Amino acid sequence: MRLILFLIFSFFSIAVFAQSSRIVQTLNAGWKFHKSNAAGLQEMLREKEDWQQVNLPHCFNAEDGEDEKYGYYRGSAWYLKEISFDSTYLNHRIFVYFEAANQVCELFVNGIAAGKHIGGYGSFCFEITSLIRLGEKNVLTVQVDNRHNEDIPPLDADFSFMGGIYRDVYLITTNTVHFDLLNNGSNGVFIETPIVTEQAATCRLRATIKNDGTTKQKIFLHTRITNAGGKMVATKSTAVTILPDQLFQAEQNGLSIPTPHLWSPDSPYLYTVTTEITDSNGRLIDQVSHPLGLRWYTFDAAKGFILNGKPLKLIGVNRHQFYTHQGFALSNEQHVHDIELLKQMGGNCIRIAHYQQDPAILEACDRLGIIATEEIPIVNYIHENSKDFRTNCLNMAVELVRRDYNHPSIFVWAYMNEMLNNNKPKKPENMRLLNRLAVSIDSILHVEDKNRFTMIPNAEWFEGYRDAGLIDLPQICGWNIYEGWYGEKLSDFERFMDNFHKQYPDKPVMITEYGAGADPRVRSFAPERFDFSMEYQNIYHEHYLKAIMERPFIAGAFVWAFVDFYAEPRVDATPHVNNKGLLTLDRKLKDCYFLYQAYLQKTPLVSIASKGWAQREGCAARTDENFCKQPVTIYSNQQEIELFLQGQLLEKKSVVDHKAVFEVPFTNGSNLLEAVCTAGGNVIKDAATIQFRLWDFPLSKHPESFPAIHVNAGSNYSYYDEKNQCTWLADQEYSKGSWGYTSGKRYRAGSRPASQREIGCTQDEPLFQTQQTDPGSYRFDVPDGQYEVSLYFAELLSEAQMQKSLYNLSADATVGKAVKRIFNVDINGSRFLRQLNLKEQFGEAVAVPFKYIIDVRDGRGIEIKFSALAGVPVINALSVVRIK
Repeated sequence: MRLILFLIFSFFSIAVFAQSSRIVQTLNAGWKFHKSNAAGLQEMLREKEDWQQVNLPHCFNAEDGEDEKYGYYRGSAWYLKEISFDSTYLNHRIFVYFEAANQVCELFVNGIAAGKHIGGYGSFCFEITSLIRLGEKNVLTVQVDNRHNEDIPPLDADFSFMGGIYRDVYLITTNTVHFDLLNNGSNGVFIETPIVTEQAATCRLRATIKNDGTTKQKIFLHTRITNAGGKMVATKSTAVTILPDQLFQAEQNGLSIPTPHLWSPDSPYLYTVTTEITDSNGRLIDQVSHPLGLRWYTFDAAKGFILNGKPLKLIGVNRHQFYTHQGFALSNEQHVHDIELLKQMGGNCIRIAHYQQDPAILEACDRLGIIATEEIPIVNYIHENSKDFRTNCLNMAVELVRRDYNHPSIFVWAYMNEMLNNNKPKKPENMRLLNRLAVSIDSILHVEDKNRFTMIPNAEWFEGYRDAGLIDLPQICGWNIYEGWYGEKLSDFERFMDNFHKQYPDKPVMITEYGAGADPRVRSFAPERFDFSMEYQNIYHEHYLKAIMERPFIAGAFVWAFVDFYAEPRVDATPHVNNKGLLTLDRKLKDCYFLYQAYLQKTPLVSIASKGWAQREGCAARTDENFCKQPVTIYSNQQEIELFLQGQLLEKKSVVDHKAVFEVPFTNGSNLLEAVCTAGGNVIKDAATIQFRLWDFPLSKHPESFPAIHVNAGSNYSYYDEKNQCTWLADQEYSKGSWGYTSGKRYRAGSRPASQREIGCTQDEPLFQTQQTDPGSYRFDVPDGQYEVSLYFAELLSEAQMQKSLYNLSADATVGKAVKRIFNVDINGSRFLRQLNLKEQFGEAVAVPFKYIIDVRDGRGIEIKFSALAGVPVINALSVVRIK
């Protein structure tokens, strides 16, 4: 069957010369892409829309998955590519291997279906031998669909389900006798180490071999193990007779390695296992290689994790597969770089959440010594009454184990994240079905892998998970705990864990998630929960790390998360992003990264944690001072730190819990900070240059030097506007000679200091999500001159909230009847805004700016006065900039 789009797609020709074994090459280049919800291939081909040329990996939500609009495309998309096979492919088998495509993927070759895969994160392979035409053009067409499907997990989660062929695709060519490539994403060879001690180790190998030929074949299975230097340390050969079309299961035992070099995070020593098929003449037919790390381990309910006979506290991170402007489609180098950053932080483990990720991740973990847990994407809830959902879950469990079975970095298989989310009661029948599915998955994991541990990550509701049987079933209980973030008190973390250990003294436990959000643009000298300041994130992790380290029964803990990631439903300081990461989406380090380095690195370290806060502002405290004191946090694994300012010793301090805080007298302009400590006769230092904008006190002291003041009204935090290179300061009460509000109160969204609404017409959400209500007036005791005064508003209350709100009732309003918010704004006695009604004139949650030019004379400064006509006035931000 000829396809009508032959001529519009790039031509790709492949030739195989003198092939004696398998050939593996990428099929990443030269694809055509088109979004379409056409019912089938022929309908799609009749569409006339333009096609976009792309290379793989490709994510079709890279743009709409991060824009300001709510929602992103969830539907069908098509990829097409022309390819030619010459006569050298005769008598060979041809496969297309996908590392992943989200979430339903179907391959057509010359218009004929070659295979379909369900699930967005596992790897899979289709054979296309019978569908290609030698010596002709062949068209590969791939349909990928990421729409919500009640039969496919994940059904719901705090991350975006982006679509596309977002990992590498390979063309694999083999002889007619070959290792099984259609084995759930694996290559059909599985290696285990039933005995590992310091004195000796033994290996066992299982291999599935396929004979796609028409005659019986006598072959030999050869396995050799070489050390890191390439020297052979063990070998085994087995003769096999395999019938036509037979899938043969071969096993080799007795591969023994004396005095093995053990694998660990400090010494990730890897052997290599090479497995070959040869014919009776010794000709190589097929070959695969795998890493081999020799180690033994256990999880102990009292002592935690024990590796190679020694206790080891596991401290690491959760990791999602997102990158700014790329969505899911990362390169191998980007995946590996994340693991390198984790290693540089001092972390020794990773929870690969909540799904299988790129093979490059585990390859890097093997090489760098990062202990990994990996899981299938059952998150938040299941479809209890769907047999297809159950089948897909069980298939994913098999795919999980088989693809990654041979990675020495994998220690735990996990499943079912936060299945009783929000502590909501469930019907007994639903709880029974949930438990039944969990039992089935746990059983499959143990059948597939008898050596590794299983784990379920639960979410704080102790009684619910206990009654559902999700604590007792797996070998390890995982807890996702956010006390001090979603819960009010940081100390409730220890209370919860100590209570769990008291009730389950024989159950190994890990903290599978803990974290707090932070936007690097947000800074605070009075940090509080949900202000998204870097400083509160620091406080949170300082508390948790200390508590975790003090409890031997906690085997390990995983920060949520290593890197910020896209989560479409979220509206925090950065809409559509979960910013609990220790790194930003574009991999800039947050302050907390340095805290973990101080705890975990074994080499001497000192880090000026707030070096990223490189632009600061402040006012002198008194008329006789030309500086402003602000705190600087330094993390270190040493006992004492000296801090130098502009080359002069400022102070020497002891380090307590890996932290020292210095009050630094910043002067106007560039301030060089150097933190210094001595370790073993060596000087260790870190430096940072802080640009500081200092205002005199009073503000009118030196008229010629006064620049501008930007205020984040109603907030306890400052906000740095990188685009305009200015800092919007935390609000303050007015005092003579300075600036601030004269009355009012800060808006709060329940217990939160800022709204969770996404603000339209701006990307500066933290500036508009806070608000001073009923401010009376703002005063700025600035020197005489001409000024640009800017006022910024946003209506944060919805109609329903206004109906419930009593504080927005003016004196002449009827109690119990909702009124509109209408007010005037005067500047120095002149009316600039009349009858401002934000909701009626501009709508809810929309940024509304106004700008005015005024002259200040006779030392009167600036007074911005708000007067209510109905309800109470509000202001979200304001700035005063001197023009002349």
